[in-house]
Amino acid sequence: MPPTLLSGKEALVQGSVSVPGVPGVPGGAEAAFFAAPSFSAHGPDPALLDRIRAEGGFASESEDLEAALAGALDAASSGRLGVAALGGRDIAAAERFFAIARSTREKPRRVLFLVLGGPGRGPEGDEGASHAELAPLRWAGGEALSLLVPTSPAECYALARDAARSAGQGPRPTALYVDHVVAHLRESVETDAPGSESPENIGDVYRLRDAEILVVAAGIVGRAALTAVRAAREQGIRAGLYRLLQLWGAHGSASGWHASVAAMAARARRVIVPELSEGQVWEPVAAALQRFEPRSVTPLWPGAREGRISPERILAAIAAIESDGNRPGDTPHPIARRGMAIRLAGDPAHGLLFTGYVLAEAALIDRRAVSHLPSLGATARGPLSGGALRVGGEPDEDPVVVSPGCLVVTSREALARYAGELAPEGRLIAEESLPGLPESAIGLPLVRTAIEAGGTAMVVDLVAAAVVTEMTGAVSRRALQEAADRLLPARGRPAALAALDAGMELGKRLLRA
Repeated sequence: MPPTLLSGKEALVQGSVSVPGVPGVPGGAEAAFFAAPSFSAHGPDPALLDRIRAEGGFASESEDLEAALAGALDAASSGRLGVAALGGRDIAAAERFFAIARSTREKPRRVLFLVLGGPGRGPEGDEGASHAELAPLRWAGGEALSLLVPTSPAECYALARDAARSAGQGPRPTALYVDHVVAHLRESVETDAPGSESPENIGDVYRLRDAEILVVAAGIVGRAALTAVRAAREQGIRAGLYRLLQLWGAHGSASGWHASVAAMAARARRVIVPELSEGQVWEPVAAALQRFEPRSVTPLWPGAREGRISPERILAAIAAIESDGNRPGDTPHPIARRGMAIRLAGDPAHGLLFTGYVLAEAALIDRRAVSHLPSLGATARGPLSGGALRVGGEPDEDPVVVSPGCLVVTSREALARYAGELAPEGRLIAEESLPGLPESAIGLPLVRTAIEAGGTAMVVDLVAAAVVTEMTGAVSRRALQEAADRLLPARGRPAALAALDAGMELGKRLLRA
């Protein structure tokens, strides 16, 4: 089966109920999925719930948290796999959550918890992106369950599928936690890939053999840390990464987790722990190293009004420790990224949100690595509607776009908000009718071209996708055409395809000029 683009949230749901079914894994007919209201915000896709039902399974968007938890437990009592999907705001009900977890230890049942992160602010303007809610999970008795923290949609699918397979077999139920970025990040997922051969795996490593500075991270911060450690290696700094997949409940006790971290840090003289949460990663790491051998462990928290920790901040901390071995750095320098970073923002009527979906699908067809973060919530309905993509480059690097190489704007607000973030050699493509365009901007008649070719400004999205393709080469023309054919509804398809052709011609004329 070919890869498909899924968000982390979609991958969690699809993996946990195995839609489509995978031999040897619980299928849709054996699963009962219950989503609390806070998990259902911005998804899961109603079409996905319909697919679960079509497979013979049960899927419900519950009225409240209690209904979701009770439904999952009732399903488990009848021998099915009960999947309860919770939002970060639900974790305030930690006592109820852990009462259920403890009850499954007395009588193992096939229960799986999916937990969506928040609060905070995400990279595309929506609320979310903090691990702070892990605090009540941890302090309420985290050893009552095994907590997995995937860093990509592919890991969301694989870990959810493997957890569904093993549900009820161990002394603890499993919860999969995703921060807000991973939850809404869209990347390629192979749904028919083989399952894990090592279900006890609690982390993965990068360049640890000779590392003198060790970075320990989890979730989306793990991908930022990998980008930073690679950059440090290119600068000749012996840095390494230990990315945690399981925060607690590993190997049946915390001792296995502690021993693993201590072994990873055997040769490191300093350890950096960047995290978005409230010490749920740093404190166990510090305790583990103090137990086996004293180490200097430096926490790295988000800055004021930030919802993330950038690779540049982590690299600055690594470089500062390498230079004086004393304090973390606070002057980040941009890290060169491979591939093409694209940001789209404008009036929601221009459909730049859909432009991102078409370009991401085209990259998938071209078999190029792609990370797509669409705008969410109020941002998707306002003058900054669109999103960001990273096409090409390393598939496991930090996916968040900060300094795009190509910026497309169709509103004054988008121009004011994002023009200053353009990469030094980047291209700013703007609707020519916008006032106050900088001299470096490429003003194009995006709206006029859409109206002349398709008869409406509502097909600006296809014009913009074609122009980006011609100007950047991020995807091929053939792939863009095929992606449009896949995603466009039958109604309005002729106008949309005419706008796509007109956009191609506009881009070609610009290149010739």
